[in-house]
Formats: sequence, structure tokens, C-alpha cells
Amino acid sequence: MSSTTDMLIALWDALASFGLPVLAVVVVAVVVRAAVRARRPRDWRAKRGAEQLRAVGASRFERRPLLNREEARLLPVLERAVREAGQGHRVMAQTSLGEVIRPVGRETAEAFAAINSKRLDFAIFDRTGLIACAVEYQGTGHYQGGAEHRDTVKREALRKAGVRLLEVHPDFTEEGLRREVGDVLRASARS
Repeated sequence: MSSTTDMLIALWDALASFGLPVLAVVVVAVVVRAAVRARRPRDWRAKRGAEQLRAVGASRFERRPLLNREEARLLPVLERAVREAGQGHRVMAQTSLGEVIRPVGRETAEAFAAINSKRLDFAIFDRTGLIACAVEYQGTGHYQGGAEHRDTVKREALRKAGVRLLEVHPDFTEEGLRREVGDVLRASARS
């Protein structure tokens, strides 16, 4: 057995004998984490960066459109709606949900992990940089893979953050959508 293992066992026995098993688990976890960090080479980040650079160097890349054809049709409609609202809002596409809302309170790491990889088709921001409205286009290619589950997670996180989510379907009318966006932005400005 290694000296670290012997030390952990002795520490566990000492803490457990005093009837403090929960504290024992916490202390052991801290000691184990410190031991793992001590074994990690100091240059582990640089090595990881070098591996990433090697992978990128060995690959070819090409440009690809940010939006599909249906989403690209929706963007100018949203931009017009925002301009008409006249409050200095901006439209951004393919925005990381974890960049615009964050969990607070307990279990934030798990909640953040659940939203951070999710993208909003469009996000409308107020002039201070806060998200005022999220827009999801429910087009023909939308329901693939786990889209329903992803949308449910997004809906709940946005609801809890107090952000309105507009779900736009292929049969939307420009006038109707502009009116709906304007209503949401005016309501957002009042709150």
C-alpha cells in the first residue's frame, strides 16, 4: 500500500471513531483531490493545448453557414421586429444558453452542465446585454435526435430565469411574428 492510502485509511478511522462519518467523507475527498492534483504534471494544460493544436493541424476545415435556409429566412424578420420596437435591442444567432443565463443556489454545477451545451436559435438582447427573449425555430429539421428533450430543458431553464421563449413554426407570418416580438420586448422593458 502507498503512503497516501495508509494516510487516508488512518484519517478515515480517526474521524469515523469520533462519530463523524460525513465529515470523514468530506475530508477524505479533499485529501484525494489534493493527491490527484499533486500527481498531475504542472504543464498538463499546455500538453492538452499542444494535443489540440496537433489535431487541428492534422485536419482540414471548411466554412459552413451558421443558419440553415429556414433560420436564415427568419433572421431579417426578427431584426425588423427589434428595430420597430425601438428600444435598442439586438438579435444574435446560435447563442450558448450557458452564456446568457446561469443557475443560482444549490446544485449549480449540474444545472449549468445541463444548459451550457444547449444553443438558442436566436436570442434578443436589451441594450444592457441581458437576454430579453429567446426564439426557437421549429422547422422541418428540428425534431431530430433528442431535440424534444433539449427543448424541454431550454424551456424550463428560460422560464426559471424569467426569459420568454417564442417558438416559431414554419407557417409563421412576418406581421404576426413582428407583433409578437414587439409585445414581448415591450413587456420585458416594463419588468
